Amino acid sequence: MSDSEPKSPLPVHSSKIPRGNSQSTRKYCLWITGLTGLAACGCILPSVVTTAHKAYQWAAHPHEYLYQNQTLSEVANRSLVVQPLINKEQTFDVAVSVWVRRTIDEEFQWRESQHDPADFQLYRPLFSDVVFHGLRLSDKGKYTNINFTMPTEKFREGTLAASDLIGTFVLIPTSPSLMDFVVDYSSYIPDFALSSWQKTSPVRTWPFPMGSEYKGEKTLVDMALESFSLRMPLIRFHKIPSRCQKDGAVDVISNDPVDHPHVITWSQLQVVDETHILNLEAYNKAHEEYKKTSCGRKGKYSFESVSKSVQRYCQWGESYWETGVLQTRLELKMKDPEHTEWAYTPYMIYFLHASGPQDLIPIPVHEDCLGKPALEASQNTSTFDLIDSDSMNITWHISFSGRTPAKLRRQGPPGPEPIVDHGQSDYHKVVEQDFIELANGIKGFRKPDAHPRRRAFLIFMSSNTVSISVPGTLFLAVHQGLQVLMAWMAVLLPSHTPSSDWTQAMFYLVYLPLIYRMFRIVLRFESVWKGWIPTFRKRGASHSERTSERLDATTSWRVRLSLLCTLFLLFYFVEDHLVLLPALHPPLPKESSLALLYWFRDLLYDIDRCFWITGLLSQLILNTKSERFAGNFKLSVFLIWLKETLQLLSFVSAVVGRVKTRPALLWPETLLWCVETVLVYQAVTLPAVGPVRLDDDEQ
Repeated sequence: MSDSEPKSPLPVHSSKIPRGNSQSTRKYCLWITGLTGLAACGCILPSVVTTAHKAYQWAAHPHEYLYQNQTLSEVANRSLVVQPLINKEQTFDVAVSVWVRRTIDEEFQWRESQHDPADFQLYRPLFSDVVFHGLRLSDKGKYTNINFTMPTEKFREGTLAASDLIGTFVLIPTSPSLMDFVVDYSSYIPDFALSSWQKTSPVRTWPFPMGSEYKGEKTLVDMALESFSLRMPLIRFHKIPSRCQKDGAVDVISNDPVDHPHVITWSQLQVVDETHILNLEAYNKAHEEYKKTSCGRKGKYSFESVSKSVQRYCQWGESYWETGVLQTRLELKMKDPEHTEWAYTPYMIYFLHASGPQDLIPIPVHEDCLGKPALEASQNTSTFDLIDSDSMNITWHISFSGRTPAKLRRQGPPGPEPIVDHGQSDYHKVVEQDFIELANGIKGFRKPDAHPRRRAFLIFMSSNTVSISVPGTLFLAVHQGLQVLMAWMAVLLPSHTPSSDWTQAMFYLVYLPLIYRMFRIVLRFESVWKGWIPTFRKRGASHSERTSERLDATTSWRVRLSLLCTLFLLFYFVEDHLVLLPALHPPLPKESSLALLYWFRDLLYDIDRCFWITGLLSQLILNTKSERFAGNFKLSVFLIWLKETLQLLSFVSAVVGRVKTRPALLWPETLLWCVETVLVYQAVTLPAVGPVRLDDDEQ
């Protein structure tokens, strides 16, 4: 502000001391610091931009060394390039099959019958049909369900594997497509392994779909389609309480956990959206080199000499960054005029840990105690109840999304596999499931009735806005202090995400400087330095502050404390009748040993809301009397109101979708939003307090 401008009155709640000394030295220091920072940024910025560009190219174009750098329409001779089998406009279907491995007895009987082992199918089909129709690479969030009945006989055997129940996916371009012109193909999987697996472990029934009329053997096109199919195991092993007694402990009840097979009922299928035109010479060289080392082979070792585990490694596929566009090369015989063209196949992948704990269903078979006595039903101390059955009806939910290489890289590693704990309460199971769905949804994998990214936005906005108010500062300072105390109390209570509780508790330490500033304003003290020793001194009130105090005193402390106590009695004793929307999740179990700590936490929560609302009402009343908006920045008031609005929106299913962990909506939260709405109205309609006047009388 220049000296020629008129001086406006000192704000009624200012904590600053008017100074008459010059600020030129400070301005010079700020200018020098700013220019130095700009110069440093100018030197660093090019390196940062270059590094960011390289990182993006590495993620978005992992096979850039194969690019032709032309569009298909620009290519004069298409025999010299490799084009994608599935481009942006090509539609395709996805066939899904489900297979269960035959029992040991069935395999033994086949070998005893002296049939050719190569003709024996290790797996029995349970389902095989087209489930997705007319997909494109740009599609997101396409869903389907598959219903099948699985016999449980295989899972009564002692030795089990995750591959005893598998699902297979075959991508089938809809005609017309380049597959109509395929005359040969080259897979990264060795011919020996490919032909063997297509017999012993096929990827779809033949004839296809399952149960259809036989119309002849598979054609070369059929085998080419199956060469880039995808297999995924549908079994996960998790702990359940054992039903067998320990040796020599007939009278001792034992519920030691044992591994038990669980069926995956939710999966995420992805197809990589890669449609660049590739150089034929570079592609052939990379494809042939990769075939020499694929499936775990190391150059000089032939496929027949490697172990079966390495062969299974090839069967279950390699990562996109290793295989990608090199998976299968198709040779096309085109007409009008007749010439040869080439195509590469799309890459399919499944998200490894898409299933949460509630998506993994235990197979209803009992553990074989191998001659040891089994516990009676009345002796089982676990809440896990398993009814033995010869079959199991399963609904497999599958979603489909096209993913660019950059988004595939952005997903990062799949993270730890979710743990199914049958000793958990219903509440903690719902919380764990919700956490998995939210984390996967942020990565782009959401269920049809959920909007996790919207939820994440609301959570982010609700966790990073801090209110600052001058009138009623004492109440709000107590409110902020209680917030810090409750955050640290959460660390002491049981939680399924202790690291998150610690992070939140550390974040709330940011409130401490704010609380200090609030008390400094209320008590009108300031810190000064005597040499190297910090001290405090009382600051006298200015004329404007004394005027504000007299105006604020028209609302007595008795009225404010009466309001505070009334709100507390209302919240504490009538809380059960203040629920506007009930909680969706089961009730939170509370350990009896921590009952006092839970009670104290709930008490602090009620007190905190009372101080918060009373402080805001004090600000609101003073603004009305003074006809000025003070005590906070207008933008801050709007952000606080926006935070409360977003919190209310988290209860609207049309916005955030299905949220199993939705808490109850209480009347106090609605009351708080109404108070914030009035403050926003005041911020819009009332003028703000003017700037500091240097010659205002302090005493």
